[in-house]
Amino acid sequence: MTFFDYIFYRIYFFYKRRGDDTAVNAGSIILALMQLFTCLIIIGILKQGFNFYAFTSKYQILFIALPIMIFNWYRYEKNLEIEKLIEKWGKESRKKVVIIEALLLLYLLISFGIILVLVLW
Repeated sequence: MTFFDYIFYRIYFFYKRRGDDTAVNAGSIILALMQLFTCLIIIGILKQGFNFYAFTSKYQILFIALPIMIFNWYRYEKNLEIEKLIEKWGKESRKKVVIIEALLLLYLLISFGIILVLVLW
C-alpha cells in the first residue's frame, strides 16, 4: 500500500500546488487509471503470449475498474489522512519531486501506448 500511497501523494500535491480544489479526486482517479492500465497490460500480455482469455467489451472491463475505483475512493477520499502522508514524504527535495512526477507522467503515457498497441494487435 505504501507504493500506491506515495503515488497518490505525489499526484495530490501536484494538483494542490496549482490551486486545484479537486486535488483529492484527481489523485484518486489518476491512481485508479494507472492501476487499471497496469491490469489491462497484464491481461493483454497474457492474451498475446499465452492465448489467455481477454476482455472483449467495455462492460467486462468494468469488473476490473469498479473494484479499483471503490477501493481508491474508500482509501483516499473517504478516509484521507493527508497529514500522515505529509509527515512521511513532505521533506523531499524539489529535484526529487520533479523527477518522480515526470516518471509518473511517463508511466501513464507509456502504459497508454502499450494498451493501444495491444488493442490494435
